Amino acid sequence: MASNSKLSQVTEEEFYAEPSFVSTLSNAELQEHLAATRDKLSSTLDELEDKANVPKQLGKAKDRLQARFTVLKEEQPLVLLGIGVGAVALAGIIIAGVFRSGRR
Repeated sequence: MASNSKLSQVTEEEFYAEPSFVSTLSNAELQEHLAATRDKLSSTLDELEDKANVPKQLGKAKDRLQARFTVLKEEQPLVLLGIGVGAVALAGIIIAGVFRSGRR
C-alpha cells in the first residue's frame, strides 16, 4: 500500500475492513494513504477516459491494422496479393449484380 511501516503491514482489504486500524494512524500516515488513493483513482479515471475516447481508439486500431499489413507485405507478399485480387473480384461481382438487377 505505502512505504510507511504501519500501512505496509496490512492489505488494502484489511485496511478498509478493520476500522480500529485507521484510528491508530497519524495524520501524516492518513494523508499518505489519501495521496496514494487519489493517485490510484486518477490513474483509473485516465484509463477509463482513454477507453471511452472513440476517435482515439479508432486511431489505435488503424495503426495496428497498418502495422499488420506492413508485416504481411514484408513476410508474405503473395498472400497480400491474393487478398487484393479477391477484393477486386468481389467488388466486380457486386457491381455486375447491381447492373443486372437494374436492367430487369
